[in-house]
Amino acid sequence: MAQIRRPSTQTHSGRVGIDLYDPASIAAAVGNHHADHALARVLAMIRRARPSWMERGECVGSGLDFTNPSTKARAACLQACGRCPVLLDCRAWSLTIDDRDAVLGGLDPAARKQARKRLETNSATP
Repeated sequence: MAQIRRPSTQTHSGRVGIDLYDPASIAAAVGNHHADHALARVLAMIRRARPSWMERGECVGSGLDFTNPSTKARAACLQACGRCPVLLDCRAWSLTIDDRDAVLGGLDPAARKQARKRLETNSATP
């Protein structure tokens, strides 16, 4: 059985950890022969429910940890976001969720907070 971890790592037993906060990790686990049948079914349902644009993200299969990047890794994540073909879709989605650590939509948590404030200010202005 696969282990559910955050962030995704290779375990000492050789089994792949699944990061439920990372779409790429979830997608990989669906085809992972280490995942048991019930987990694979749940992950397949999650995958089908996700917006299709997520499959085309620069983060998919990048190997970068967008969920809790170190300061050094954060720059690499932001650079990958800059090349992403679905950046605008991801950015709009990122502003609807609350994740205090992740780089999402080309924004770190502080930038997402500022963007939300700007949106609230703009929507309040007649």
